[in-house]
Formats: sequence, C-alpha cells, structure tokens
Amino acid sequence: MPILDPGSYIDIAEDFLQGTGFGQFFSSTSSGGTAAASSNVIDASHMGILQIATSTGSTTARGSVAGNIITMSGEGYFETLIQLGSLSNVSEEYSFDCGLAQGYGGSTAPTDGMYFKYDRLTSTNWICTTIASSVSTGTATTTSTAVAAGSWVKLKASWNSALSQVTYFINGSQVAQHAANIPSASTGMKLGSRILKSAGTSTNYFCYIDYWSYRSKIATPR
Repeated sequence: MPILDPGSYIDIAEDFLQGTGFGQFFSSTSSGGTAAASSNVIDASHMGILQIATSTGSTTARGSVAGNIITMSGEGYFETLIQLGSLSNVSEEYSFDCGLAQGYGGSTAPTDGMYFKYDRLTSTNWICTTIASSVSTGTATTTSTAVAAGSWVKLKASWNSALSQVTYFINGSQVAQHAANIPSASTGMKLGSRILKSAGTSTNYFCYIDYWSYRSKIATPR
C-alpha cells in the first residue's frame, strides 16, 4: 500500500502527543470512569499516552473513548498499542475491549464490529470477536495469548476488499481469522477502547493507549 494516498485511502493516525484532551479524532464516552491524555512519559518510545480508567467509586464505572463514525469501503486495517495496568480478579472485576465497533458509548456488547476483548470470567487470554447485526455472540476465537499487565501489546485486525474475511494479530502474529458475521460496508462503526468495571470499589483499573492507526481503501477513488 502507498504511504499516503488520500485519493485512494482513508487514513487516521492518532499518537496523543498533545498532553491534554483526547486527540484530534477521539472523544470521551466514559460514565463514572475517566478518559484523558496523560503527561506521563512511559519511556522514550511511548511519549504520547491516553489513559482510560474505571475509578473506585462505582461497580459499574466505565472509562472509554471513541472516534468518529467510520464505514468500510474496501480492504484495510486498524492497529493500536495498549497497556493494561493490572489484571481483573474475583473481588475487583472488569472487562476490556477495543477495536472497530458500535457500542463504545455504552456498557453493552457491540452489535456490530471486529474487536479484541479481555474478560476474565470467560478466559484469561485475548478473545477476538467479529459480529454483525447482533447475531448472537458473533464469531469469537479465544486465542492462546494470555492477557498480561504492565507490558505493551499491539492489537491489529485487517479485512479484505470483499469484506469476507477478517484476520486478527497480536504483536505481529496471526491469532484468528473469521469469515462470518462481518459488518457490511454501510455499517457505521467507531474506533474505540473501553474498560468496564463489574465488581468492587477499591481498585481504579486503567489502560494506557499509545496510538491508534486506521486505513481503508476507498472503493471508488476520489
């Protein structure tokens, strides 16, 4: 693919370097939790950071961000680099998901989308989910990659031009491939990340987001 070709591709790149707010593309959809750019410099390779967090005061707190509505018109991908602060446990439970989907403004599962999920009650490994029009639970693959805290993980999903196949990658390695329940080209979705608490009021769970990248080929070049 060309590095930059605005006539043929939609490109989004957000590195959260501004130190405040949510970047140029994202906005907060939190409820009870928080979402804000952080002045923290994790290391020289991760300087722009957005943090979403649950807070401690509510068992249903949600920290989340979502971008503008996107429709897919051809082959493309999304990629993000995230770090979870700590893992969920039986007394302080939370779930996390991120990807391209509908529903990041609420607390229910996306009705359409392709995304990564961490839900300790289902698995301690990353789960890849593809869903269209609320078809039951969609197509879900529990990967062999364990969710870890305190380390960076790169999450990527790509789709073909016919929108008939979605492939998921973790740290550059393919972990799942789906050929069913893929959202249509006309489905409006958003890039987003969400951390949702479901039990306990002692721990403020958080996730660092280093960057988001998105590219989709335009069916009819402009």
